[in-house]
Amino acid sequence: MNRFWKHPVFWGVVATSAIFLFGLWIGMQEFCTAADDCKSKYSAFLVARPNEIGDTLAGFAGALAFVWIIVTVWLQSQELSAQREELRLTRLEMKEQREATQDMARSMSAQATIFEAEARQREEDRAEALLNENLRSLIVAIDEASTKGLGWHFSNDVFFEGTISNGEVHSYYLGDQGTATKTIDEAVLELRRRLRGTHDHLWELVHTSVDFILPQRDDSVPDFIRKIDAILATQDKLSPSQSERLTRMRLQDIKSEMAKLMETKEFWLEAVQ
Repeated sequence: MNRFWKHPVFWGVVATSAIFLFGLWIGMQEFCTAADDCKSKYSAFLVARPNEIGDTLAGFAGALAFVWIIVTVWLQSQELSAQREELRLTRLEMKEQREATQDMARSMSAQATIFEAEARQREEDRAEALLNENLRSLIVAIDEASTKGLGWHFSNDVFFEGTISNGEVHSYYLGDQGTATKTIDEAVLELRRRLRGTHDHLWELVHTSVDFILPQRDDSVPDFIRKIDAILATQDKLSPSQSERLTRMRLQDIKSEMAKLMETKEFWLEAVQ
């Protein structure tokens, strides 16, 4: 109902009705001539000259035209207002869609970041597990090789019945049977400590001992070096903390000491046969 009262056509009809009622009222008015001949203006209108009738009708038609021009302009104004409101709502909707799209993009970006972080964490966890497994495998392989004969024995007297001698015996092994009770980091640290200076001690004992027993040259030490290279190759896949942990182990020093032992022919049985 409120919209009905605000519609331009309604007021156009009202104005048109008012003009017709006004014309009717004017027509009902009486006027008298000098001869006391009184009659209504409508009657005078009917007998008036054509030009007078035309002027009267033109006046009413002009008033009606003016009213409906106003109605037309009013309608166009409302249509333009409606179009502007529609454009405003369209822009608002597009803005909301753009914001929703941006929110979705940010959400997807955040999810992608989370997925990448989770994937990186899983990869780092796998790399850490592989690192620990390879380190433990290296330590176990060195210990097993030591129990199978990878060791050096020196005495200031001759050996008989294996490593038995009446003199003072010095034995050196790469492995340590006590590593089973140690953590991986402790076992690696202990291995590095054992190897530090071992080459110089063996060199001195080889040239000063009365008798010595040397290990057979085989693929054991080269295998240890290859295992160390494989471990070092995984450092790029480790988390920063595990990478720092691997750096502190200084496996490169262990590899260098083993390579020095392997390259010294005097430390192996085949060199003296």
